[in-house]
Parts: sequence; structure tokens; C-alpha cells
Amino acid sequence: MLSNVPTYTIEVGQHSLRLANAVVRGLNPVDLDPSGSNASQVEAFKSRVVARVRADPLYCATPACLNNTGQTMGSFARHLHDAFYMYASSLAKADAVQPDGRKNASTMKKAMEGTFQGLTGTVTVGANSSRVPNYVVYGLDRSAEQQTFIRISFVDETDVNLVATYADESTSIWATRDGKRPLTTPLCGYSGTDCPLSFWEQYLIYIAVGGSLALLLLITLLCLATSLVRAKRQAMMTANAEWQIPFLTLAPVKSDGQSRRSLQSGPSTITKDSTFHSEDSKFELYSMNKEPVLVTKHNTMPLTRSKQYTFIKVAFLVKKVSNGGCCVQYLHPECALRSTVQILMIGDIRRHMKDN
Repeated sequence: MLSNVPTYTIEVGQHSLRLANAVVRGLNPVDLDPSGSNASQVEAFKSRVVARVRADPLYCATPACLNNTGQTMGSFARHLHDAFYMYASSLAKADAVQPDGRKNASTMKKAMEGTFQGLTGTVTVGANSSRVPNYVVYGLDRSAEQQTFIRISFVDETDVNLVATYADESTSIWATRDGKRPLTTPLCGYSGTDCPLSFWEQYLIYIAVGGSLALLLLITLLCLATSLVRAKRQAMMTANAEWQIPFLTLAPVKSDGQSRRSLQSGPSTITKDSTFHSEDSKFELYSMNKEPVLVTKHNTMPLTRSKQYTFIKVAFLVKKVSNGGCCVQYLHPECALRSTVQILMIGDIRRHMKDN
């Protein structure tokens, strides 16, 4: 910050004062080196300069100048004072060198060179008729006292001398920043628009894509598992259908009924004496798909998984025998080796039939 002593406008209130103090503690202004100035002269100048603008040599008569009673001096009033002082001194020096030397440019330029103690500090005018800039970097310490941290002086147009007035930067110039030096480039850049993105701002698109793929994979696995379970259940239902007979497909046969006709017999009647329906009989006569079947009833009992597999194997064996057309083709090799119970106990009857 290159300026004169900073000026802050704040509202009255403890919160505003704390805020202003926090702001000031974070600033390190660069200003002209005030060393060499007389404090009493500066105070005297401040008390008289406002009223003096209406007198010699300015004679300001504008409404602003005529109504400036009680106001404080401007920020650059001391600089203007030193410029006037240098010019007046140069006029006197030029006239001392030769009569009307102020009218001679080379004489006037030479007369402007030199050093004097002004209200802004030590003023040195070089051969190019410009002030040799001497700056200081100052700020507040932990006790809120103003301290000079760096002195800057220009040797020429390209060379600059920097002299640090502190030994440890963490306890001096950066003490109000917890001893940490600021970044070379601000966190949000010099424009304030290059702030680093947060985690979600950086990786939201990747997280969304990854989450979508994971969700799609999960749905695919669930669909595959559901299909496998359904296929297994369907296969079990198909296998059970080979031996299970729904009771609703059985129709009871009446006691008096006609027998089925054949080519060699005439109509006959089934009487009560020729039926199996009795209290002591273990069988009952039913019709299934217009075919007579004998049915035996049993008490309800749980069907274990092993018994269910046994029924499936028996149904498979019966199907093989009935479809093969010859019992010997399928059963004789197995019967020669094992009993029917042993065959049913084997896990895969198909393998034994194929091998033999």
C-alpha cells in the first residue's frame, strides 16, 4: 500500500472499533520516510495550515477555503509545503549565483539540487530535478504501536536498497499474522476470482459418474440374482411337476358306473362288491384325465427336502423307463450292479445310466 498515513472512516461503536483495529493490524503501508522531520514543526504546521491557505502566498478565496474553520489539514499538505519550500529556496540560490538567475533554466536546475529537512522527512533532489525517493514500510506490532520494518532507498533508476529493521520477521512484521508470511500470490488471486475449488466442486462430476456406474452395477447384480433364483425355482417346480398330482385333477368314481368298452367285451356295471371303496380298504378309485387311478390316503406329514429329491429321482426313472420302450435297456445294467434303493441314493442317476 503506497500512500500517506491511511485514513479509516468507521461508525462509532465497540464492534466497529474492533473491526478497524483488525483491519489496521493486517496492513503494512509504504510511505515516505519521515525520519529527519521535526515533530514540533509538524504539529505547528497542522494547527495553522488550514487558516493559512486564505493568506500569503495562496490567497485562496473559494467557498471551501473561506469555510474551512475547524477542519484538519489534507493528507498531502506536508508534501505541498516541502515542494513550495524547495522552489522558494531554489529561487534564492539561483539569484545568489547570478542576477536574475531564476530566469536561467540551467542555473535554476542546478540550484534545485540539494538536501533539506522538510515536514515529510529528509528531502533530497537529484540532478534530474526530482526527489530521491526514500520509503519505509511500517505497521502495528502486537501492542498496536506503529513500527518501521523496512527502509527503501533508490540508488539510481535500476538499483534499490532495502534495509530491514527487524531480526525475526515472525515476531515483528508478521507478528499480527501469527508469525506467518503471506502468500506471494493471494489465495484467490489478485482479482479475487481465482479461489481454489472445494472438494465437491472439483470432484462432483466424477463422484456422480462413479455413483451412477456403481448403482447400475448393483441393479444389474440384483437383476441377475433375481433371475437365477427364479430360474432355480422354476426348475424345481418343473421337476416337482413330474411326480406331484394336484388333488383337484382327481374326480371320484361313482359306485355304480359303466366300465370302459373294449373290442372283446360288452358293457359291464361296477357294483359295490367290485369296488375298493370300503372302510377297511386302503385304496379308492378316482378318475384323472378320464383314466381310472387307484389312490391311497395318508396322514399329513412334512415333506423334507431329501424326500422331495427322492420323488424327483423316481419320477425321472419312471420317465426314462416309459420313454425308452424297454426296461432292460435302462434298468438291467443297474439292477445287475445295485438295488433300486442304492440307485436312488446316488446323486446323479443320469451319469450312471450314461456310463453303463
